[in-house]
Amino acid sequence: MSANQGVVKMELETIAKVVQLISRDVRNEAAIAISDKRRFIYYQPGKSIDLPIHPGEPLREGTASLQTVRTQEDVSTRVDPKVFGVPYFAIGHPIIENNQLAGCITAIFPLQKEAPEKAEKPSVNLLIGKTEDRFLPITFDEIHWVYAENRKTYIHTDRGDFQNKFTLQELETILPKDMFLRCHRSYIVNIHSIREIHPHFHSTFQLVIKDKQGTHVPVSQTYVSRFRNFLGF
Repeated sequence: MSANQGVVKMELETIAKVVQLISRDVRNEAAIAISDKRRFIYYQPGKSIDLPIHPGEPLREGTASLQTVRTQEDVSTRVDPKVFGVPYFAIGHPIIENNQLAGCITAIFPLQKEAPEKAEKPSVNLLIGKTEDRFLPITFDEIHWVYAENRKTYIHTDRGDFQNKFTLQELETILPKDMFLRCHRSYIVNIHSIREIHPHFHSTFQLVIKDKQGTHVPVSQTYVSRFRNFLGF
């Protein structure tokens, strides 16, 4: 059996375990990562946390996944923010097949106690956009979408794009839930800025936005169900 076949076999055999773990223990609040002995092979963001983990990338130093693979034991640890940009708590569980280590399942939880300090909700209905030489108050209804790029967050408006201090995860708690919706790992969209919804590959969507450029914003598979349920179609 080739290495690729081995990874596929392990992935198929562990999907049932992942579903059981999510439904029994983490209730969709946590993110779930599955790895073989060297690389991540599956990642599911949680409702409360989403890390920049991509299937195929090597396990990183400092993660619970790598510690679990090395020790072949259950690992519970707080992970330093230097690893993925935000601190979090993780529980790793080794996957043993035929008495040998095949990989691990890791449940990833946000550090709830730190969230209020990092994302204190503004007392007014606006965000602050930063340029090189000034700060601009931007009301919620001006915002077409917010997005993450190179570990920075930006606000897209008809006046331009402006950097903001909060992460997308923090903005999900700050922005009005009846107005803004997470549609992608890297995007939160203002639903009132959607001009059209176009079906795309693999049951995903492309949103045509009411900005000057008629920009397309993706709805990824992870967020399709939530998006459709929110808008009722």
